[in-house]
Amino acid sequence: MTTTIILTAAIKPKTQQVRKDVRTRLTDYICAIRRWLAVGELDRVIVQEGNGAFIPNVFDSDKYECVSSTLRYVVGANYGRLELEGMSRLLRKRPEIESFYKCTGRLFVSNFRALSGHIENHNLGLNIYPQMYGNRDLADVRFYQCTASFWHKHIDSDALEPSRYIRYADANPTNISRYFIEKIKENPEQVRFIPQPIYVGFAGKDKPYEEDFTEEEYRYASDIIEKYGMESFGLGGGLKKVYYKK
Repeated sequence: MTTTIILTAAIKPKTQQVRKDVRTRLTDYICAIRRWLAVGELDRVIVQEGNGAFIPNVFDSDKYECVSSTLRYVVGANYGRLELEGMSRLLRKRPEIESFYKCTGRLFVSNFRALSGHIENHNLGLNIYPQMYGNRDLADVRFYQCTASFWHKHIDSDALEPSRYIRYADANPTNISRYFIEKIKENPEQVRFIPQPIYVGFAGKDKPYEEDFTEEEYRYASDIIEKYGMESFGLGGGLKKVYYKK
């Protein structure tokens, strides 16, 4: 079976984010994608970009692909649902994907090999980690493993309908974690919370306690952007020139 990871991306987000500068976010994505492409266990790395931007194959890799779409922004059901809609669109276009890993596109799971080794059954439905310190009331939706059949049957049917998504998200439209928890409660026999011997070691500085990419990686990404220009990524020019340093 082909081992696939889907990286969700929003280079130019429609909602307010902590890292909101477009060029900063693009740099994050390039750094993360470069690391994922170096993981030998992965056969395919697919970026799902949901706001009309595009990351071409500047990595010269046979296993890289970027799928770009412009998703429906619905007031009251913002970025959590947008991510799920993008995933659903991608999986419907790629019926050959039977099972996949998903990761937030700006991040890299440093201990991916160890964590994936704890998955006993890749055909179960959904293998997901509880939030930090084992809090099973919240799922860590930044990284999980899922089958396409589970996704189509239990995830995208409500995610594609904003009113139902909000109901599952406990009236908090950004709370994609709450949405997943409610789906897990409905289908416990098809879900496994994976034990965490070490908390997921994300790179990309998503949280203060997590590691950052290196200066070399940031400079590589900045050089790529300079070489190809912002227009090559579906973005307008005129953005500030920045060299990224943690």
